Amino acid sequence: MTRATNKINPAGIPLDRGNRPVTPCARVCRVYAFHMTTISFTYETDEGEEIEAELPAKFEVCDRCRGHGTHLTPSIGEHAYTPEEFDEAFFGEDDREEYFRHGGRYDVTCEECHGRRVVEAVDVAACALDPELTEALKRYYAKLEDDYAYERECAAERRMGC
Repeated sequence: MTRATNKINPAGIPLDRGNRPVTPCARVCRVYAFHMTTISFTYETDEGEEIEAELPAKFEVCDRCRGHGTHLTPSIGEHAYTPEEFDEAFFGEDDREEYFRHGGRYDVTCEECHGRRVVEAVDVAACALDPELTEALKRYYAKLEDDYAYERECAAERRMGC
């Protein structure tokens, strides 16, 4: 068994000479402390002061590719085919199978997770444990709503030719 030194990691676990966590089990095994990820965002107070805040994050399966790392090419996937159009565009049985197969010839690397199959998301359960984080979470959601409203406004202006 590897002997512990007087070093201790932030989680309170003693470290061996190679700075690896030492476990109390009899056989040699290693527990690796995971780096806690956070999501940073900046919000503006009522007085106009910008404040940067961090929220705990966790990894979730990507909604865009459903954890496959690829999705259908947007130029094809955003088109609603009638059965007749689909038969014309994908006339071979192999073409039809490739259209529905994840990772097929009509797929591209996921635009959301960039092929990693997971994305960072705010860990709401961890935020609920701390009133300060709960307040920051409310500000985070308010900022997301404001950003979304701004994007909708910009899109409407572009449609009007502005």
